[in-house]
Amino acid sequence: MILISVVIGFLFSQFIVSPLSAPRSPVYAMDIQLASTPAAPRDVSVQVRPSGWAHTLAWSPNVSSGEGNIIALLWSDNIVQVWSVDEQRELFHIEVGWGQGLAFSPDGKYLATVGRVDSTFQVLDVEKCMKDPAQCVTRVFQGHSNWVNALSWSPNGKYIASASADGTVKIWDVDKAELVPVHQLPISSHTGGAGGRPQYTTVAWSPDGTRIAAGDDRGNVQIWRAMDGGEPLVTYRSPGGVDDPVTSVSWSQGHSIVSAGYRGFAYIWNTQTGSLYATLPQQGDPNAPNSMNNPIYSVAWSPAQSDVIALASYNVVQFYQTDGLLIGEYDLSRGSTRAAESNLFTVAWSHDGRHLAVGGQGIVLNIELRRVSS
Repeated sequence: MILISVVIGFLFSQFIVSPLSAPRSPVYAMDIQLASTPAAPRDVSVQVRPSGWAHTLAWSPNVSSGEGNIIALLWSDNIVQVWSVDEQRELFHIEVGWGQGLAFSPDGKYLATVGRVDSTFQVLDVEKCMKDPAQCVTRVFQGHSNWVNALSWSPNGKYIASASADGTVKIWDVDKAELVPVHQLPISSHTGGAGGRPQYTTVAWSPDGTRIAAGDDRGNVQIWRAMDGGEPLVTYRSPGGVDDPVTSVSWSQGHSIVSAGYRGFAYIWNTQTGSLYATLPQQGDPNAPNSMNNPIYSVAWSPAQSDVIALASYNVVQFYQTDGLLIGEYDLSRGSTRAAESNLFTVAWSHDGRHLAVGGQGIVLNIELRRVSS
């Protein structure tokens, strides 16, 4: 039998979680550490952050900045914090308004975050922020009428897509801080109904830069041509319908996306045909503590391992192969009392796919994933 061992570091103390058995290859091992986040933005003591939760995480693709691996965290108390994973210290923090948008530019030099004023977002110069956080906002983007739920950069770094609670997805020219002409993406056939206009909760640019995927609170995922506008190319409707709001979407490197929702399932869709070809966890899977009970708040396709998807639900982090095989998990309830009470809301892969940052209620996990057999 091939085993997947999970090694956990909680405040630098080590213990072993019972291995999972896996009948098929490839197999991965995970080394998990709890990142030391400060008790307050200016407090660099090594401890779990006692209040607030991490809405959104972003991992910088730039590891040649002199600071090594860098992650950004958007906390529920309206603080954006940028953190050195290697040195376990805060690099800077800023105060923002309400929202969940957070994304590094493809070169890692800039960070898009929600703005100080609700319904806006802004772009920060990361290097300047390290020197003076009060003087590092390069541009402010105004045009939404409600808070910004998600942000995504185009692969060439020229544009940003924003998803908002106002029911629109907008595309912006980064240099001009202006909307690209005719690029308020339309609300198509599912507009209206009970509750009025749907709210867009998540947005993601395809790796080739040609398409944009966005999910809403009615259980729909739509894909548009990024720079052509017009009606959606395809709309996916969650099997859970309007009772299964979409929380997260993530692209593969090919022709697939994965979406997650409140009913505790993630769905893998073919972006060319619009067909659903996998559900995670599979119906009736005994290793699915979250199914139909706890929402999957975040899902992310590995940028390096094309067959690995990570998801966070309640206090469980799970790793699946795209064929539905659960290849590893960490349940926080098996750890300390403090961790057991922590919901997990966001996941983000490092650029090389070796690490996964997981944020939740007062904590951040840093998980290393490595292939041990194939």
